[in-house]
Amino acid sequence: MFFYKVAILGRKSPPLIYCSEQSIQPLELVSAPLKTGQSRGVVLEETQKPIFNCKEIKPLRQYFTPLQGKLAYFIAPYYFSTLGESFGLFTPLEVEYTENNDGNMGLQSTDTFVSNICLKNLSSIQAKFYTQILPLKNALLFGDTGSGKSEIYFHLIAHTLKHGGDAILLMPEISLTPQMEFRLRESFGEICAIWHSKISKKKKQEIIRGLQDRTIRIIAGARSALFLPYKNLQRIIVDEEHDDAYKSQQTPFYNAKDLALWLSAHYPISTLLGSATPSVSSYHKLHERLFRLKGGYFKESGKNVRFIIGGDEPKEETLQKIQETLDKNKQVIIFLPTRANFKYITCPECAKTLQCDACAITMSYYEKEQKICCHHCNSTAPAPKYCPYCKGDLILRRIGTTELCKRLKEIFKQTKIERLDRDCIQSTNHLKQILDDFNQQKIQILIGTQMISKGHDYHAVGLVVILGIDYVLRAGSDYRSREKVMALTMQLCGRSGRKERGEVWIQSAESQFFMPYLGKYDIFLDDEINLRGEDYPPLSKIALFHIKHKNHHRAKEIMEFLLFLSKKESCKILSAGPCEIEKLQNYYRFFILITSKSAKTLHQQISSILASATKQGLEQGKWINVDIDPLHFL
Repeated sequence: MFFYKVAILGRKSPPLIYCSEQSIQPLELVSAPLKTGQSRGVVLEETQKPIFNCKEIKPLRQYFTPLQGKLAYFIAPYYFSTLGESFGLFTPLEVEYTENNDGNMGLQSTDTFVSNICLKNLSSIQAKFYTQILPLKNALLFGDTGSGKSEIYFHLIAHTLKHGGDAILLMPEISLTPQMEFRLRESFGEICAIWHSKISKKKKQEIIRGLQDRTIRIIAGARSALFLPYKNLQRIIVDEEHDDAYKSQQTPFYNAKDLALWLSAHYPISTLLGSATPSVSSYHKLHERLFRLKGGYFKESGKNVRFIIGGDEPKEETLQKIQETLDKNKQVIIFLPTRANFKYITCPECAKTLQCDACAITMSYYEKEQKICCHHCNSTAPAPKYCPYCKGDLILRRIGTTELCKRLKEIFKQTKIERLDRDCIQSTNHLKQILDDFNQQKIQILIGTQMISKGHDYHAVGLVVILGIDYVLRAGSDYRSREKVMALTMQLCGRSGRKERGEVWIQSAESQFFMPYLGKYDIFLDDEINLRGEDYPPLSKIALFHIKHKNHHRAKEIMEFLLFLSKKESCKILSAGPCEIEKLQNYYRFFILITSKSAKTLHQQISSILASATKQGLEQGKWINVDIDPLHFL
């Protein structure tokens, strides 16, 4: 009989000991019995026979690769998760991994495809950067929207394929459009596959088989594509690297971009980050290996950005400019940060705002459905006719995309107007239809939330209108709020004039913030680093304790106890208290934000705090979670 330590996939529990009559190798998946039934686990190592009776495991003939194992073993301690949680991120192979099939298996079947790769010729500056980036382990391509980053990506991928390697092109999920899929298949043919949450289970199984027999050599995917079982991964490209979508919002709180850089630091894998608006952290970390590719909207000195004092509703002169643009047979994009018809329903009599019963946030109003909806827990209720507190009349505030779309249809009656937001996009096919119709100029005005800025290639846009941007700038106490709003604005500007000259109109009372940095994002990044100072990234490491409990008093008590432990460990505390959204899905929420110049010191302090908390019955994962390098602070 053999005895093994097994991590149960997705579980917060530590490894358990099981027995088997068969010899099982580490990283093989097994079916493990629990009180609640059978669960999948992964064998970590063989161990001594314990003093208690063990239950038996059964091999599933599925395997994690050595590279997957190494990455899982890094994720668990760095992000303060269990091995079960970290291994639960990965997709296994259906055949056992062996060294003699690594890098060779199935290559002959893709030789023809590789020889038929069809790429655009690079410009002289693109070719120069390609040659310089090629031998580097990691680098940052800081390229304006429309400057030609994708062409460099594709040439790097082609070089990797010709040398027997596999490649990943990571993208935020919303950027994985049919448009991008078409470009990849046009260049690389059938050796490329798209991976994201919306593809079917059957399609995912086909992709895994393709990776196993190496008929698939390129994966373009969302962050989960990093966890697939590659046979000879040699290159990772992280497009739109500034995007917060690479950071998981549940344990393990990993950042796929940072994991890609870790892989390049420890294995023969090259990682390239790319963005028109690189994050402050990447800009600082990779400043010595930064390549500045200029072009796109701000390349011409004749660029036209106009600021108008205003908020989320278009001013009369903005409406006139929209009409002028339509008269020239050009298209218009309008950004608004809020969904629904209205964000707030308030009572002027008692000054109360309708809130979700389960969350401490306002309910948004949908006129067509006559409902109110919470955009965090998705609970809905019939829209009230009168104030539920005092029976007074209600007023609607903060216009959303649905209401703006309705109003503009009344003004521009002969114009085809559509929305692009999470309320109206129900499937990938629906997204494809809207983008195709817009590029074929069947739609003249496209209204959307941040989704509208995400890397879509619009050809005939003559005007971008940015509304409500001041709300984004002033939202919350996030130390990255300036970075987020500046990146968003620059990305939106990049949607105008991709083929011909375009204009951008911004309704804002904060033009003095935006003006010095439009077309000069590198100056913004330098200023932002100086403004943040020594205690915030990129000059320091930070960690966030999340505390939640269904009892408000108990949640506050746990926070105060962790504060006591933090001070005992000599932690530098940046802030602590109730979260910006204090109640979410019936849990009261508090936080503690700590900082240190040393990642090692920070981890040691957190480990000591968690050990002391566990002794008091406060296990991590139930009421306490730790987010290393946090990006989300709501």
